[in-house]
Amino acid sequence: MYASILSKSNAIGYDVGTDTSTLTDTSASLTADALVGMYLNPDVTQTSYYWITPNTSTSITVTGDITSVAVAGYFYDIVDKFRLQPGSPALTAGSGNTEIGAYGGGGDPALYVSTASPTPTTAGSLTQDEIWE
Repeated sequence: MYASILSKSNAIGYDVGTDTSTLTDTSASLTADALVGMYLNPDVTQTSYYWITPNTSTSITVTGDITSVAVAGYFYDIVDKFRLQPGSPALTAGSGNTEIGAYGGGGDPALYVSTASPTPTTAGSLTQDEIWE
């Protein structure tokens, strides 16, 4: 498990086109892509975690929009994959005595592909995740 950083972010941004957010911490000294597959909590006072895709020495990119739960200057934390504890009955409760749980098979999240259009519209009706402005 990766030890808690408990550092403050300097900037947070969201890219609607790729549905990714980037947290920047100019005081960090991370190894590039060493955090891929781990989870970022962009504000330690809440419980939402986001899957880390790439990272640089001073920035962390995750899937989803973290701007709804954090802003620059908040303390953030990084954790390794969520896994069932040894001896948990959920380790063999799945079909064929396999692991069950939110992520099943070893803690990797299922691939999610959004079908929502990132292009806002003011015509017609809202079909999925669109917002009229």
